[in-house]
Amino acid sequence: MKKLEYIAIGGEYGFTNPLLIGRRILSVMRDGVGMSKIVTEAPQDKQAQYLISTGGINFKSSLSENEDVIVLYADAEDVCFPVSVQDGFILPEAIAGFAYNASFIVNGSGSF
Repeated sequence: MKKLEYIAIGGEYGFTNPLLIGRRILSVMRDGVGMSKIVTEAPQDKQAQYLISTGGINFKSSLSENEDVIVLYADAEDVCFPVSVQDGFILPEAIAGFAYNASFIVNGSGSF
């Protein structure tokens, strides 16, 4: 997981950053308050819009001067292989075991 921080100049409704292009956005917070949903259509109250092709994050209301926006996103290194994919590839046992255990954590269900 990676963190991107944006400090608003004031009046803008969002921002773009090439680091966010094509990423899986996990969380967006404005001044410490998490948005209820991350959507791809026009955002409503307490929602953040994510534009995958530009790495854009937008809001319904404008940002205040020095407002802090934090975006948590998955990087390519954070990929967990599902068990079905592991069966199709020959991975060293340590890597396969780590990916298998991590997939349970990501999905929110325990392996035991």
